[in-house]
Amino acid sequence: MGNTSFTIEEVRILSDIIKCIYDPALTLSEFTEVFMAKLKSLIYFDKSDFMFFRYNNDTKKYEMESFRPVNWSTEEINNYVTTYMHNDDVLPILSQRQCIAFRNSDLFSMRERRETKYFQEFASGASLEISIDANIPLPEDCDTIAILGLFRTNEKVEFREKDLEIVKCLQPYLSDRMKEEFCPDSKQAALTVPEKTSSESGQEESWMLDNIETLGLCSYDASANMLSNNASFSAFAKAYHPSIKDSIFTRKITSCVKKLLQDTSLCTLGPIPIHIEDDTYMVQLAYNDSTHTKITAAVYYISDVFTKRLTALKEEFSLSNREFEIIFLSLKRSLTNSEIAKELYISEATVKRHIYTVYQKMGISNQKQLFRKLQIL
Repeated sequence: MGNTSFTIEEVRILSDIIKCIYDPALTLSEFTEVFMAKLKSLIYFDKSDFMFFRYNNDTKKYEMESFRPVNWSTEEINNYVTTYMHNDDVLPILSQRQCIAFRNSDLFSMRERRETKYFQEFASGASLEISIDANIPLPEDCDTIAILGLFRTNEKVEFREKDLEIVKCLQPYLSDRMKEEFCPDSKQAALTVPEKTSSESGQEESWMLDNIETLGLCSYDASANMLSNNASFSAFAKAYHPSIKDSIFTRKITSCVKKLLQDTSLCTLGPIPIHIEDDTYMVQLAYNDSTHTKITAAVYYISDVFTKRLTALKEEFSLSNREFEIIFLSLKRSLTNSEIAKELYISEATVKRHIYTVYQKMGISNQKQLFRKLQIL
């Protein structure tokens, strides 16, 4: 899933959406309504739809099986289904069996697209120009094609890259659900959804977000005992020791949990950098609810993206090479001002002056704000 990062609250909402996807008590109609309402708390959109259709090889046209639009007018629905879906330029792209998701502006030349008949006669008036479109892959022996569309009115800003990554995260789970709805007799898998993984303690709490390789999740009780973790957390920990419990990675996360438990005035803590050998992680913690009986920790591996993001800040705020070097040593290696001075053979006062200059250029006053500038968490 690229290098997109999520807050604790976003992780909770994603997990809640995935639980909704697998809720057998919800009919398809109920599910699509609940899903869109929950998704809107993560991604703002004005219109949306689930669309299920077939391609007729004889007529060379698409045939709608089920259309689940949100905030479409009756006229727009009728015009699209009867006439314009056959001219919709995203349908051939989304009719593939592998996962495809994109923002319209990333795929099309918007200047050329605005000149098409489909856009001029329908999409423009229906405010479908700003969109995220994604397919929901179903088994190859299933004739149904399933897609998800999110739309913003033309005067709104473009969807974020993060919005697209959220949709990509949900694709395999939606495939799982829609296979049961439209292809229950298929013997083929739609997509492989990663297994839910618990910690070595054998607790039953499960984590749904195991298809985000850079996101480690774990849960602790109020005594700083780990209750559960997902597959990514397990991989992080086992990189340093075969046992999750005995790994230096887990011990450092537990230490952060204890800091949060010790300060009763806090509900969240982080982002906090963790350095192990040549690796750098960021951890953010939060209580699950007002009872303060359970803590969730989200951990990101950032060594592979840290330098790239810091370099981007260097360009954006015109940092000098020396300023960049000092900030890099401070953040990446957690060196003190004194240690940086020795490393670079300069005075500690010079280090402090450079850090002050960096903060002034960025309009911040402390290291925590700098981490947020990096958009790590």
